[in-house]
Amino acid sequence: MFFTDLARHMRVNCEVDFLRAKTYEGTKAGDVQLLKDIELDISGKNVYIVDDIYDSGKTMDTLVKHLKEKNPASITPLVLFKKKGSNRDDLMWGFELEDEYWIHGYGLDDERGLSRNLPHVFGYRMEVN
Repeated sequence: MFFTDLARHMRVNCEVDFLRAKTYEGTKAGDVQLLKDIELDISGKNVYIVDDIYDSGKTMDTLVKHLKEKNPASITPLVLFKKKGSNRDDLMWGFELEDEYWIHGYGLDDERGLSRNLPHVFGYRMEVN
C-alpha cells in the first residue's frame, strides 16, 4: 500500500517492476530468499527499492547487492518505517520505530501473515526473552 500511495504522488514518468523476497516465518527472521526477480532491464537507470520496513537490513542488503549486478546508474533504498538503530547511509525513510514494536496493517502482515488489508498501521509490544 505504501508503494501505491508513493507512486500515485510521483510527478515523473517511471517504469515499475517487482521482485519478491522473504526473510520472516511469522516473527522469526531467517535467510533471505529471492522468490521473484525483476524483468526490466535496469542497466544505466536510477533504481529505487521500495519496501515497507527496514529492520535488520539483511533483506535490503541482499536486494541491493543482487540489483547492483544488473548495472544500474544508482540504487536508492526507500522505506516507510525503519527500526531505531538500524541504518544505511543511503536509506530514505519516513518514520522511525522503537525496536520492541511489531507493526501490521497498511500492507504489513502480522505474525500469521494476515492483516495487510487493514487501512491503518497497528503496533504492539512483543515480549523480549
